[in-house]
Amino acid sequence: MTQSMREAVEAFKTVYAEGLKARAPDVRTVDEMDVEIHEARALMGTFAMAAVIAQAVALAQCQERLCTCGATLTVHRHPALRVHSMQGTHEAKGLALRCDHCGRTERPVHEQLGVESYTKTTVLFERLSADFFLDKGAPTAVQRLQEHHGIEPGRTTVLRHAEQSGQRARAFLDEKLQQAAAVAESRRGQPPRTAAVFTQMDSSSGKTVAPLVRPEIPAGATVERTPVLDLPKVQRPIEGRQVKLLCAQTQGTVDWVYDAYIGESDEAPEKLVGLAATRGWQDGVLAVMTADGDDKIREVAKGAFDPHLQMILDREHAVGHLRDVITYGKAAVPTASADTWLTQAKSLLHTGQVRAVIDQVKAIAHSVEDAQDKTKVGNVAIYFDKRADAVHYDYFKDQGWPIASGAVEGGHIHFIHPISKRGSGWLVDNLNHTIALACVRQSGWWQEFWDWNRKRQCSSGDRTIAN
Repeated sequence: MTQSMREAVEAFKTVYAEGLKARAPDVRTVDEMDVEIHEARALMGTFAMAAVIAQAVALAQCQERLCTCGATLTVHRHPALRVHSMQGTHEAKGLALRCDHCGRTERPVHEQLGVESYTKTTVLFERLSADFFLDKGAPTAVQRLQEHHGIEPGRTTVLRHAEQSGQRARAFLDEKLQQAAAVAESRRGQPPRTAAVFTQMDSSSGKTVAPLVRPEIPAGATVERTPVLDLPKVQRPIEGRQVKLLCAQTQGTVDWVYDAYIGESDEAPEKLVGLAATRGWQDGVLAVMTADGDDKIREVAKGAFDPHLQMILDREHAVGHLRDVITYGKAAVPTASADTWLTQAKSLLHTGQVRAVIDQVKAIAHSVEDAQDKTKVGNVAIYFDKRADAVHYDYFKDQGWPIASGAVEGGHIHFIHPISKRGSGWLVDNLNHTIALACVRQSGWWQEFWDWNRKRQCSSGDRTIAN
């Protein structure tokens, strides 16, 4: 442990101990303890950042560097170094090296830290903004950043960083899935590494709006205007766009990985293959798709995994259609025997006797006199006939396969809906990018994404970031 880190640890102990001593026994609440801990962490972070900068300066000064032309770089000057981070603003003297042969200049300390002297943002701040935004929404994210880290950005700043990070998250996801699919393709003909991969797919609505365009107002016309800039107010219609959520899991594990996007179903097969490939899928490995009865989902699954595909109709959707038979076939299924019939029908589905269920439903439909109700009951028979291969639930359970699509439906509720249904609406691209950011974190790729993001920006010459 370096001397700077020892000082940081001691500072943490001191602040924490002094805080406990100053607090009366009857007011030691959890909230107060949380405040003390955050204050101590902030102080410890200040020492840690100072130690990182000092180490970077020392390392740069003791190394001999060669220019790309082969000549030796010599010390030219010591430019100002300013690092903005969640630990505060830190200033030091950097190091500028120049090649006397070709005139090229390098700043090794700035490069190692990933900053420039005019730094306006950092990966730390972007990451915090994105993280807090996904947790609590933009207004609360601003408040928490201010309270916990002393950062005072506006709501628009946090939102902008989340959207920009989301744009990079979309590129990260696309690249990762393409690479995984390429690896799976390269293993064609080789022994599989897993017996089966589980996949799920579903859609839900998200709020979107049209781009903001201010109307031309004739001179002298009276319109409602914004209070600050006195611009004509615009009412943008809110419209729903389908957010398609995909997920995959290796058999025998508990972790699911996700991707979500706004677009056509034709894009889904390639994404599903990539997601499944990150879990070990390759040609010859069975893909088990659990989903509702949407015909389009079956088409997507076949396009991705056929012939190595097993469809499973989500059990709750199957039971829901059996209940429709009771609802619309009341004359043929009296209330007194409805529960008994439902139990028997579910048992038949579980044991693979779906044809018996179809025959019973057809008989009930034949006995219904109302034309509309007859059609609705008859449609249930057609529904199960088209999905007869996907309802042998006891067999599926014996294989260790999921018979419910809870992973994808839970994903909608817990990390897609808080974004797609929050506020008055998003521009389509911004929503598309932000839900990608949520999927990156939900999939357990959060640290990997920020490492990829930093390398990508540094390699492109954009060094306005810090680690």
